[in-house]
Amino acid sequence: SVATGLCQYAYLIKTNLPVLINPEAAVQRFPSKTPVTAAEEQALLWLRDHCGEDEVFLTNRIHSGSALESFSFIHTGISGRSCYLETSKLAASNTGADGDEILHRLQVIGTVYGGADAQDWQQLCREEGIRWVVYLSYAAGDWTCPQGAEPVFENECVTIFFVEPSA
Repeated sequence: SVATGLCQYAYLIKTNLPVLINPEAAVQRFPSKTPVTAAEEQALLWLRDHCGEDEVFLTNRIHSGSALESFSFIHTGISGRSCYLETSKLAASNTGADGDEILHRLQVIGTVYGGADAQDWQQLCREEGIRWVVYLSYAAGDWTCPQGAEPVFENECVTIFFVEPSA
């Protein structure tokens, strides 16, 4: 009915108008465990400027159950580049990937961020078509920053590696 519609409209205005007027108040009211920091945004804008449009990056900011995490589509959104696995929970619906493919990609991520030596994780990235590895320190959980390679970008919370193509 018209009365129900008006009540719903009034409720939406009441609950959303304060957020539109003062978005910072909404952030304080609903804090996130994994906010995007200015340093993280800086790193992703750097990635956008250096990563080719057809290149793929890997990040440890995924939703897998293995780390303090969020969705890496935040990384895709800011960088404008393609991520190897944005979130295991949405990969099937968004890409049509089957369970075996999602498990495989999670295993790749676990290897890269699981302490493998530089030669092994870089070769695995080459095989999977990954050219950039982004490590977010505050979303690490049990994962570690890939070792044995020289970062191409580093700030207080993000380290980025470039994976050289095979010779």
